[in-house]
Amino acid sequence: MPSNRLQSPGQGSGNWGTLLNGFLTQSLDNTNGGGINKFDTFSQRPNNLTIDDQGKTYLYTQTGNFHQWSGSEWKVLNESVINVKDYGAIGDGVVDGTVAIQKAIDTVPVNYSDSAIVFIPKGRFVISSAIQIKAYIKLCGDGQSTAIIANNTNGIHCTSDAVQIEDLNLSTNSPIKDGSSGDGTITQYTGIHIQESGFVNIRRVGISGNWAKGIHCRGAIKCRYENLVIESNQSVVNQGSVGIYSEHSVNNILRDCRMGGYDKCIYFSAVLDKTNVYSNEGWIISHCIFVISNYSIYVEKGINNGGDQPGVLHLDVSNNVFDFNRFSASRIEFASNVKIHSNWLAGWDDPKWVGLQIDSVYKATITNNSIVKNLDILGQKAVSIGYGSSLVMANNSIRTPIGGEINGESISLYGNVFDSEGTPITCNVASTTFVNQVVITNENTSSMPPLKVLNLKEYADNAAAKTGGLTAGAFYRTGDLLKVVHD
Repeated sequence: MPSNRLQSPGQGSGNWGTLLNGFLTQSLDNTNGGGINKFDTFSQRPNNLTIDDQGKTYLYTQTGNFHQWSGSEWKVLNESVINVKDYGAIGDGVVDGTVAIQKAIDTVPVNYSDSAIVFIPKGRFVISSAIQIKAYIKLCGDGQSTAIIANNTNGIHCTSDAVQIEDLNLSTNSPIKDGSSGDGTITQYTGIHIQESGFVNIRRVGISGNWAKGIHCRGAIKCRYENLVIESNQSVVNQGSVGIYSEHSVNNILRDCRMGGYDKCIYFSAVLDKTNVYSNEGWIISHCIFVISNYSIYVEKGINNGGDQPGVLHLDVSNNVFDFNRFSASRIEFASNVKIHSNWLAGWDDPKWVGLQIDSVYKATITNNSIVKNLDILGQKAVSIGYGSSLVMANNSIRTPIGGEINGESISLYGNVFDSEGTPITCNVASTTFVNQVVITNENTSSMPPLKVLNLKEYADNAAAKTGGLTAGAFYRTGDLLKVVHD
């Protein structure tokens, strides 16, 4: 017999048989014929064990995890995924699960450097105070079948880095009060609050109900929000409510989301107080759908020692759908380095609707957008820019009764196409501006109506047009010939 072969049970106090028998002694219930200790609901887990029962182990059939009695408390064994049901969460839509969910999260050590998964399975989990998320936690649900219901409280609060929240629904049972009932209060509950945190990813999460703020980003750095559905009551706009509220948050990405029912779907606030202002910076918003709101995107200007400051630096808005916005798809008080391109902007039923309403902007490009009116509502306007500097508006398709107006300096307009029912954009500038607008008319009965080109400059050839400051895609003429600048 080889010398390294394991001893048979009973041959020595330290052999494998003694250890196995010791475990089985604690894991088998000798009072019911030798079956494994187990409990099928959390309330069945024994609460009368003493120090003499140390090591006794039970299987929780709902999670598949073993619970071991340490002599003074229960410990869940072999948990590669931390299941909130192992800590007492019921998920029946009635029993408060706040303590259980928080305890599951708190089992992860403070200095834990690897991602820990805290799993919320299928069910309706009621909470009565906000869930506090720690660093390196992945709070993960079972998709649409996992619901967290906040009972007159905020939802999830994150003050740590490297957090993930995925595959769950978060709702509130608290209506927003606008003071009309005479109580003078406005509910201020927030679905997810990200505070002074970085590298937070929120994916495939539904945020529904009458939240004052769906997501509040305060000092959120390099965070991603993807495949979210953030919707309040879609039949009305909740006055004063905000889908995503951002304060001095930097390098965030919002992608493939659906939002609606809010006063402002995205609100960039620049004012923390009147003396200390931090701008938002580096936001990318793409491939989202914004439906039913007063404003889809609203940028507030900052105030610093009495002077104005951009509410956003470096804002990229591309390939989105803005539909049924009562007042404006994008309302910008003051911003810098803005790109608005390849979006669909459509009005609602208010004649004062403006597709892009901008008080002041510096370094902006508005290109390849479609801006359309709502049915036959007269008075709707494509753009209104109070002051623009270093601004390019090019290759947009505009179908509104009024093209709008742009004021400022160093402005280039070219390749914008207007239908016959509208008026072109008027431009009042303080320095040299290139204006080149195409109007589709119905002045004859032919199947191909002529083009009317306004303010077209004449150049001898392509090289001369480029020397004159035109860029690729701009129109110019050589005699009676209409030409386009090319590289």
